[in-house]
Amino acid sequence: MRIMLPEQTWLDLEPAGAGSRASAYLIDLIIRWTAVAIIVSAVIYLLSKLEGHNLLGAIVPRIVRSGSFSQVLMAIIIVAVSLIEIAYPVFFEVFYDGVTPGKRLIGIRVLDQRGLPLTLKTSLARNIFIPLEIAPPFLGLIPLVSMMITRNSQRIGDLVAGTIVVREPEPVSISSNKTDLFSGKIVLPLEIYNLYSQYLERHKTLTPDAARRISQTLMQALKDAGANLPDNIEDKDYSGFLKAAFKQVYPIRKSKGSPKQEKLLNNVTTNWPALREQLVSARNKIAALKEERAGLTDKQLLEAADAYQLVCQRYSYLSTFYPNTPEARYAAGLVRYGRRVIYGKRLASAETQSQPFLRRVNSGYINVRPYIATSFAVFVASIIISSLMVRINPGFGWYFISETAAENLESGKLWTENIRGISSIASASIMANNIKVSLLAFALGITGGVGTLLILISNGAMLGGIFTFLTNFRMEQRLLDFVVAHGFLELSIIIVAAGCGLAIGDALLQPGDLTRKESVQQRAKSIMDLIIFSALSLVIAGLIEGFVSPQEIAFEIKLITGILAGAIYWWVLIVGRITPRLIKEKK
Repeated sequence: MRIMLPEQTWLDLEPAGAGSRASAYLIDLIIRWTAVAIIVSAVIYLLSKLEGHNLLGAIVPRIVRSGSFSQVLMAIIIVAVSLIEIAYPVFFEVFYDGVTPGKRLIGIRVLDQRGLPLTLKTSLARNIFIPLEIAPPFLGLIPLVSMMITRNSQRIGDLVAGTIVVREPEPVSISSNKTDLFSGKIVLPLEIYNLYSQYLERHKTLTPDAARRISQTLMQALKDAGANLPDNIEDKDYSGFLKAAFKQVYPIRKSKGSPKQEKLLNNVTTNWPALREQLVSARNKIAALKEERAGLTDKQLLEAADAYQLVCQRYSYLSTFYPNTPEARYAAGLVRYGRRVIYGKRLASAETQSQPFLRRVNSGYINVRPYIATSFAVFVASIIISSLMVRINPGFGWYFISETAAENLESGKLWTENIRGISSIASASIMANNIKVSLLAFALGITGGVGTLLILISNGAMLGGIFTFLTNFRMEQRLLDFVVAHGFLELSIIIVAAGCGLAIGDALLQPGDLTRKESVQQRAKSIMDLIIFSALSLVIAGLIEGFVSPQEIAFEIKLITGILAGAIYWWVLIVGRITPRLIKEKK
């Protein structure tokens, strides 16, 4: 994959294959679950110590006697697993330059399609689709097929977010020797020079016969080039001597162009030590910019930018006339590194930093208002249709509830009453489930909106069918009493997430003048802030559903809580801020 850069040069990236990406994912999976096991063990140990030493006075004994010990533990486990699963890849991709521990071990990195680091939005966009891609019954088959049929080995999340996972080349050293093995410098033809460098990289994996033949060829080439070789070389394959002598060897390439080009080549090839020194110096300046950006003066910042420009110029020259040499590969790696540091997230997130987060949420909402309206219409229609079906045939309502819920109904008890006393577990489980459902409704937009519509229809049908069915048991008011505190906010978020999914589906089916990939990427980019805000709002909905909804609180208070939570959510979407603007700007 070749990316053309503004510096009149290019960036060659090698997409990582499915095997290396799967290996990195498995390593990260082991690390994540090891972290979960450590957290669980630490919580068990800590709570047992608190119980044994009564460090919290009368609180801990009361918790343990009431059976809440396991409830607190389960809630912590649920939250820990959910946070680690969601935050682990995003954290490393955003703050560690696109490299998770698994990717680092395998030697791969994730970048955006311009070769820049990932922003928070981009990382979330690519990772939202992982649960969909590895879910049963396909179990990873979807990303495998996607990587096989796409040009740059991209899974669905990469296509939507505009990211690519690339191989990280092995680091190349071009430092100078402290002492010379022979006087002067030796110039070899480019082909022999490349054979020399490849031999040094791979001689440990060569058979003894192959290593001996190649080393003899190289020693003869050095001798023909005028090197005074010592007679007391101890190693039989000359590997030690060749490695030490390489820093005094330089390539030359015969020009097939005009006399002016030949003169230029001769002038530059006589200054290899200076070229190597320039590259090493440039890397040091760029590294200083990365490590101490806030503490650098304007002069130092300008020096780093000039160093990057110099690297790009040297890379263009080396890759054209001396490809595959250590110097060319070192310069290529330095261009990749320098581009990420010099431009970094400042270019990748320029639009993100142009306006406050809530304003971007509002912009995303404006872009998908028609789709949210469609989502709302489908949801309401599903409620009405399922209600009519249960009204006509009451027996149909049994299909909307589980066996446990049916047993509770027959005993005159509503299943929501089981949440009382286990609010911590319920709240944690509800948060995780609601976020999963909402993100799934959004991610399934990649199916052309079909999967999103199925999520909407199933949720609407469940709501309408269950409420109507409970009228047969005169329990609809009890369910309403449970739902009213969190329902406005929770259902609003599901409808909005589904609307975003429909927007993705429409971008896929009707790309206009863009390619389908470009259309989906632009649409996803415009609404990611809305998705992030909605996911965060689901945490509030989960807390309300776990700690407020099941409690014996006056219906009016729950109603006010629900209306207030829903109103704040829609206020942010429509207005783009939480507090009203009290002072108008003077014209």
